[in-house]
Amino acid sequence: MDEQDEDGRTCLSYGASIGYYKGLCNILNRSTKGVYVCDQDGSFPIHSAAKNEHYEIIKEFIKRCPASKYLLNRLGQNILHVAAKNEASLTAYMLMHDKDTKHLGVGQDVDGNTPLHLAVMNWDFDSITCLASRNHEILKLRNKSGLRARDIAESEVKPNYIFHEVFLIPFHTTHLIPHK
Repeated sequence: MDEQDEDGRTCLSYGASIGYYKGLCNILNRSTKGVYVCDQDGSFPIHSAAKNEHYEIIKEFIKRCPASKYLLNRLGQNILHVAAKNEASLTAYMLMHDKDTKHLGVGQDVDGNTPLHLAVMNWDFDSITCLASRNHEILKLRNKSGLRARDIAESEVKPNYIFHEVFLIPFHTTHLIPHK
């Protein structure tokens, strides 16, 4: 149960990545120490669940091991970073609406990026909307390059598109309109 494969993954990590809820609960009933064992890439089982949009598994980890929501991978990213980076917008939405995890939105990784920065870099509009509208503090944060999420969005706009403001939330949630 505690053995690791060639990638450093435990049974718990593998179960979290594939969404095997029943098996994961069975392992957690025996021992929760695997929650705090990272893979060779520096990710913990809760990160694998966030990457693959297994929200119920994330909630189970947090229920049984509340401190697991604070675990950071090798890049200094929490579960909300991982969800935003991997376009797991449903997971990002659920985490931002959960009173126990919404504060994770202002966390900055080793590059100073917040989950909103990563969502913008991946043009994950559902996550952008969710993250920008739930926590206004996140809009002001700059990464190590001195960029806010909005700065990244504006720099990535393609020449044949116009960056158009639609909503009156602080981030001015945006969508792209073909330039005529």
